[in-house]
Amino acid sequence: MWSDEAVVVRMCHCTRTGDTVSRYHRPILSFGTTAVQYTATRPHCRRRLPMHVILRGIDRTPIFFAEGDYRAFLGTLAALAESESVHIHAYVLMTNDVHLLMTPATDLGPARLMKGLGQRYVQHINRTYRRTGTLFEGRFRSAVIETDGYLLACQRYIELNPVRARMVRTPED
Repeated sequence: MWSDEAVVVRMCHCTRTGDTVSRYHRPILSFGTTAVQYTATRPHCRRRLPMHVILRGIDRTPIFFAEGDYRAFLGTLAALAESESVHIHAYVLMTNDVHLLMTPATDLGPARLMKGLGQRYVQHINRTYRRTGTLFEGRFRSAVIETDGYLLACQRYIELNPVRARMVRTPED
């Protein structure tokens, strides 16, 4: 068990924005005075900022093999977004990667959503195609979006990604 005295405040310099932010660390489990594991509250989660999230296949190999795979992924995404209180503003499902523009309503929403996607969708693919192992290249990557201009640019990037990859002629396709 931890007490209020166990809270440690660390000042961290954010290399992306240049801001100095405080991070609050609390031991999850401690034995006497030795803490075993810590968690950190991320400043962008407290402010509920939009995020651009990217999930790639291993070595950029396909993660969707048939039309039903796209439907299974979107169904899982919709269910998890609702249960984790994450708002999905834009998405694109490419053959070898996924881009999501989302805003979390809770601190752990994005992490739990992506964990659930990784578990449920990979199980679907492994059962459907009688394969084993992982499908994705490590953890998801994300970038916090702090300005409206960057939000619009990110949404435009997501929507035009298939056009740039020459998979379709127009975003509507």
